[in-house]
Amino acid sequence: LIAYGAKLNKSENLEKNALLVPLMDTSVAMLAALATIPATFAAGLSPEAGPGMLFVTLQTVFNSMGAAGPFFGMIFYLLVLFAALTSSIGMLEGAVSAFMDRAADKGKTPSRTKISWTIIAVTTVGSIIVAVDALGAGPLPKPFGLSTWLDAFDLFAEGFMMPLGCLFMVIILGWLRTDYIDDEVEMGSGYKSKAYVKFCLKWVAPVFLVFILIGQMNSFFGLKLF
Repeated sequence: LIAYGAKLNKSENLEKNALLVPLMDTSVAMLAALATIPATFAAGLSPEAGPGMLFVTLQTVFNSMGAAGPFFGMIFYLLVLFAALTSSIGMLEGAVSAFMDRAADKGKTPSRTKISWTIIAVTTVGSIIVAVDALGAGPLPKPFGLSTWLDAFDLFAEGFMMPLGCLFMVIILGWLRTDYIDDEVEMGSGYKSKAYVKFCLKWVAPVFLVFILIGQMNSFFGLKLF
């Protein structure tokens, strides 16, 4: 969102976009759940398979569809490929921009190509590890007591980095630099939700993010922190 949002026209109504993005994202997620979860239960499989559900549980569903299974499976995994590519571009741009800005702050001339290929090389190593692990069926040792390396990367990214990064951000925007985003939002709208946004950044979001972080630890490690 940060990477793509930075490319928006300055006249864009950020308040409107901030409402539409989670609304549409949640709607698509609900439609995906309605399409996949009933089929998973109908096949007698567990909906709690984690990332492996995409390649094991759903593949079993496609196999049970008879002659139409390979066709729908091909379409599904092709769409997954496109979703992964477009998401990777956004995540790559965020990392590249951060390194380029850091280099520029030091008075250096950053090379987008060099930085991009360095990050791609690092992520390729991670992809090879996941492929060799084969969702836990490979010869690699199991990290952190988890069943697969894909779960381990998911733990690092979704379990730690995402909630911690968001928590730091709302602390900065809600407590340390409370007016940091005001002028950017006001370029495209009257910022009628300013009081509501500031209240949420200061009091609501930090509390929920702490609960999310604790919930992730419970989910990955079976902790009972509350």
